[in-house]
Parts: sequence; structure tokens; C-alpha cells
Amino acid sequence: MIGTPAPQTPVRFYGDAVSLNFEQAPLVEVVHAIMGDILELDYVVEHPIGGEVTLRTRTPVPRDELLGILESLLQANNALMIRDKDGRFFISASGQMNKLKPSVAATTAGVVGYSTIIVPLQYISATNMAEILRPVADDAAFLRIDDLRNLLMLAGSQAQLEGWQQIITTFDVDLLEGMSVGVFPIENVPLEEAATALSSLLGNDVAGEGEGIGSSVRIIPVERINSIMVVAPRAHYLERIKLWIERLDATLMNLEQRLYVYPIQNTDAAHLAGLLSSIFTGSAGADTGSSGKSGVAPGLNPEKISSFATRRRGPRCGSSSDPH
Repeated sequence: MIGTPAPQTPVRFYGDAVSLNFEQAPLVEVVHAIMGDILELDYVVEHPIGGEVTLRTRTPVPRDELLGILESLLQANNALMIRDKDGRFFISASGQMNKLKPSVAATTAGVVGYSTIIVPLQYISATNMAEILRPVADDAAFLRIDDLRNLLMLAGSQAQLEGWQQIITTFDVDLLEGMSVGVFPIENVPLEEAATALSSLLGNDVAGEGEGIGSSVRIIPVERINSIMVVAPRAHYLERIKLWIERLDATLMNLEQRLYVYPIQNTDAAHLAGLLSSIFTGSAGADTGSSGKSGVAPGLNPEKISSFATRRRGPRCGSSSDPH
């Protein structure tokens, strides 16, 4: 959503490292020595700059680091240094250098002197990132906090911009990548009661505000599916929370009456109800004798099995014409 500026040509210096030794030297003389004598650059001192500098290096300093050292000395004495597109440097303590040559850069790579950069953010909002940077940056450093494009416009020296960029890289990360999310259905209790009890257990409210572990674990009731969604930074938190949700759901369930229906397959329901009532309450729940029920499953006929004595046999009669 922005037109990225063209990268600025980096300033590179070649040659041997140099040693610096200044004892209460005027800052202007240090500028002439580093910019003109050592680096041989084109520069303009637009406004008189004051201050004295004491600078000693025990080991030689690479030439690429001299501009950064000089810029720090200038900023400590309320002076700024900017670079134009031709590579010429302007140094002034008038306080108007940030408006003398307004320009923006895409990144801090190759940026020398006081500059303005555009930092696009990927995961964190521009407002939240600005709140993180405010303790280490002045209000004048925030030229724009753009929530629509989700970017920051920062103005500062090379050292400041590099430091702010490191902080931004540290906090501009995908939070959901390291989060664990669980959805737990509630079956037996009101959703709000279960969510309130669980939030109190973690030490926070339903909105997720609290101390300790409650500040890192969010409890979100989802009424549409009658479930509780839990967002935690560690996966093993979900296992513990699942156990407590099951306990809360089961414990509150025992305090309410519920209706159960059991299908009967091998006997009559009224007959079985009477037996159960006589066992648990001491009184028959159904009068099976007066109802005419036989105690068998519907659709079947009762059968009776009885035993009787063998009938006694009488004397056998024979024919008179029997020759035997």
C-alpha cells in the first residue's frame, strides 16, 4: 500500500583503519579532521556548531565506522548531519535539518546521517509497536503512525534507526504461530457459569485480564456452539484446562435432576417399574395385578408349565377265544 523508495547508494570507504586522538577539541575541528582530512568527503557546515570533544581510540577504527562515531558526537551536541542524493553532507545545529531535505528510505541498509525510514509491519499493529518504542525514542522520532497501512515513519540517526529496527524485528512476530487453541464443548451446565468458574480458577475474568497464568491464557465462551475456546501459549496448558472443564461440568451436573430413558427388551416396562420401586422405595410403583399385565414383552403370549402324576393303569382284558 506504499510506493517503496529506491535504495540509497551506500557509502563505502577503503583503506587502512585510523586512530583518533582529540583532547577537548572544538567539535568543528573534529568535523574538519574526519570529514575532510581522513574521509575526503564533500560537506557543508550550515550553522555554527559548538561543543568540545575528547576522543581517544586505543585500537585503529575502520573507516566505515567513522561517520557513525561523528554522527553520535554531533547528536550529543544538538547537531544533525544529512546526506543528499549527490552524496554531499550537510551539518547544522539550527534544528531545521530534518526539514531541509525531506526524504524517506525503505530500510536502514546504506542509510548515513539523519534520515527518515518507512518500516512496514506484518503482525503487530502500528499503534502497539509505537508504544513499545516510546521508552527508547522521542516523540519527534514518530513522524507518522499509520494503522491503515500498518507502518511507521521514523526519523533519527543511523545508530538510532538500527536500534529501533532491531526492536521492531524482535516484537513483530506471528503470535498465533506459537499459541495453542482448544475448543471444549459444555454438555451439562450453563456456558457462562462454566466460563466464570474456569476464569476464576486461572485468576482472571472472562475478558482475559488478570495476573500470573491468567494473563497469558484467554477463556472465550462461544455461545453458538455452547463451547469454551481456550488460547494458551503452551500446549500442555490445554490438557490441564480440559481436566478442570470436565470436573466442573460433572460436578455441577450432579446438583440438578435429569431425566433418563431406558428401553426394555425382555419384560414388561410396568412390571419392571414395580419391582424397582419396591426395591428402592419400599412401595410398588405400579399395580401389576389389577392391570392384568402378565409380565412378558409386548406381542408375546404367556405360557404355563405344570407337572402332574402318571395316571394309574387298570387290568388288561383278554379274549375268551384266545387259545393260549
